Amino acid sequence: MSKSLEQACLSRNGGKQYYLQFHIKPWMKRLPWFRRYIAQHPNRKNVKESLRTPSLYTALELLHKRLPEMGLIWSDTGNSLEPLPAKEIAVLSEEGEYFAALEQLSSLRDSQLIPKIDPAHPDAPSLPRDIEEEILIEAVEFGAQGPDQPSTDAIQARHNARMKAYDRIERKEDQRRFPAPHPYEATLLSAAALLVLEYEADHRTKKDTAKITTATKKFLAWLGQDDLPLRKISPNHVKQYVRYARDANVPKNTFSAEIGKLKQIYALAIEEGRLATDSISPFANAILKGFKPAKAKASYSPQHAEILTQEAAAKKRKDILINAGVSYYTGMRSSELYECHLKDVDGNLCFEIKDGKTANSKRNVPLHYHLLEWLKEGGSLPNIGSGFNWASPNKSEFNKAFNRFSDAYLLKKHGISEDAGTFSHHSFRHGMCTRLFEAGYSELEVAHVVGHSAETVGRTESAKTYIKRASISKLRERINSIAPISLPPIKATT
Repeated sequence: MSKSLEQACLSRNGGKQYYLQFHIKPWMKRLPWFRRYIAQHPNRKNVKESLRTPSLYTALELLHKRLPEMGLIWSDTGNSLEPLPAKEIAVLSEEGEYFAALEQLSSLRDSQLIPKIDPAHPDAPSLPRDIEEEILIEAVEFGAQGPDQPSTDAIQARHNARMKAYDRIERKEDQRRFPAPHPYEATLLSAAALLVLEYEADHRTKKDTAKITTATKKFLAWLGQDDLPLRKISPNHVKQYVRYARDANVPKNTFSAEIGKLKQIYALAIEEGRLATDSISPFANAILKGFKPAKAKASYSPQHAEILTQEAAAKKRKDILINAGVSYYTGMRSSELYECHLKDVDGNLCFEIKDGKTANSKRNVPLHYHLLEWLKEGGSLPNIGSGFNWASPNKSEFNKAFNRFSDAYLLKKHGISEDAGTFSHHSFRHGMCTRLFEAGYSELEVAHVVGHSAETVGRTESAKTYIKRASISKLRERINSIAPISLPPIKATT
């Protein structure tokens, strides 16, 4: 069990006993367990169950058992809860077995393992088809063992599908310019796996590939299926799925992205010859109507930042105090602040961001003169090449911790309304942009500071192509144009 799962789903709430606790996201409301839970507790926005143990080890064991009962699983890749398929997949469909075997054998061949399996060689190991024959003979001889085991017919179907996959690999059909048609049509899972491979070949991030898996799992969970052939998904299925997401208040942009992944899966299956070329994707013309518009993002004003830092100092939350102070003067994303390091660039101290959401996210952010003095006086300025060494185990929990604090001690305690827009750590970026615009800087000049892409802010091709990043001295000048705010001394929190 990963540390991130412990932090994300377990709590003690000041006591000795562990609780299973997490926020109910809109998509969770589609799952059977949550439908019953919400019917019994219509006003609850969180799940909270006592695990009745003070032992972390026992709590993690219980967590392992409880999440699948709710239809959930933890994803270390996405660092979040995701839906399980409706049932544990013991045996794939016949179509699924065929395409799974194709992927396995293609990987073996590409890793140079299959060419070494030469039946003419005296020391050659068994070929995959020989192993498959042995598995079939053993399964038929001993029969199904228990009610959850596949039937003899299912075992035979699996065997037939895999043998056809071996035949195709041996004929090198996938390497021919005009390959023969597949004997089966793709299933949703097999086509999703194909899209994942496509993303990996294009060096897309793990986060991008995880979105394919998440979109697939959510749709199968709603259907109540482990897997199914793509041709069995009808436009009516998609229409009903859209209505269900709308009624569950899934954000339109989130759901649109998921439908987009399902559309890509279907299109790639056709492109790769795993579906008839005259197939019409049921996802292609999905109409997302009736969804509530996404709420605008609000900006932290100087007064908001001062309240946050004062509350952090009062609660002895040094992490929140430094987070708010640095974020106000830099506009860095939460993930950037979590991973940044201090760097000296031509005598200017900067926060170096080595990775980020876009190519332009990689940048150096000079320290505002007041921020530099404040961190030095508080003994909290990192060494060159080092970051802040945050206590949070990962950037996701780091972001959540700040947002929880802001909700409790800014919004609720001081009655700050979100009618005009929602507040989160990202509100510091909005605030930073606002103050730079108010200081008279252009969109491109602001973009150089906060790491926005020139593709989205450049008004002309020359602006996108020829206007290069500003020098560090220019960036520092822009940042120093922001009027300083009152920050409590850092040492007051220790």
